[in-house]
Amino acid sequence: MSFPTTDPSTLPGRFELRLESGFPAPTASELTARGHVLVEMTEMESGGATQAIQIRDGVLWGGSDPRTDGCALGY
Repeated sequence: MSFPTTDPSTLPGRFELRLESGFPAPTASELTARGHVLVEMTEMESGGATQAIQIRDGVLWGGSDPRTDGCALGY
């Protein structure tokens, strides 16, 4: 997740990449080497989650981020 986003109240702020804990250390090191300012967050601190449905060959495939109580449903 990046900050600031499109929220006008945060646009004047410094751009930083908020990285949840659990990413491998080499990933964080590579992002820093590429010039990103990292802020490490706890696993559940980001507040975001994803539910997705993909249609492939006429079949619905669903997935849900296990960190939240959402679900992916298709019919």
